[in-house]
Amino acid sequence: MIVTSRDDLRGLIAMNGARTVPVDVFTPSESTSLLSKLLGPGDHAELASRCGHLPLALRVAAAYLAGRDDVTISGSPIELAYAALPPAPQRLFRLLSLVPGPDFTPEAASALADVDAEGLLTVLAIANLVVSVVPGRFRFHDELVRYAAALREESDSPAEQQAAWTALLNHYMRGVERCAELLYPGIVRLPSPATGPAPRISSSAEALAW
Repeated sequence: MIVTSRDDLRGLIAMNGARTVPVDVFTPSESTSLLSKLLGPGDHAELASRCGHLPLALRVAAAYLAGRDDVTISGSPIELAYAALPPAPQRLFRLLSLVPGPDFTPEAASALADVDAEGLLTVLAIANLVVSVVPGRFRFHDELVRYAAALREESDSPAEQQAAWTALLNHYMRGVERCAELLYPGIVRLPSPATGPAPRISSSAEALAW
């Protein structure tokens, strides 16, 4: 039996001896090949990129471009995965769309949402709404960033979004200050307006990497 899910189905692994086969997003060539089958020959590279090479997003986009109205985003696996989450990871998922870089740490997520985000990120990773690229760092697929941002605009007030954005910038500023302390200990610096704990950086090498 083959079972597919956005969840990692660890219960089936533990209780029924299931074997996992993680399936990542398509490669660019696989994306354009699928679009060519659905839409006909053509240059589909930009559309594939805008869909984040996600199979579901590619099929939905192709259905609309082909003039069909029998496929919609409503009820998609992404939407269902989000709806199944408790409120705390839902909120974190939405706010993470504010992160300006390609990935983020649990520390940055904690500062952004004013929570201990490590466990919540695990919940989001199990639902495949974020991906752990390397130990201690997470990222979105592009399509999920846009979905999270749309949910944030609908669900979180401008004041809540501004508070989260300010907290994230504070976190990054404290990180820069901590690196400066380690790399240039003899230089006098002006007082900083940033508040909150600094990222865990304990050596010059870690400061350079950060």
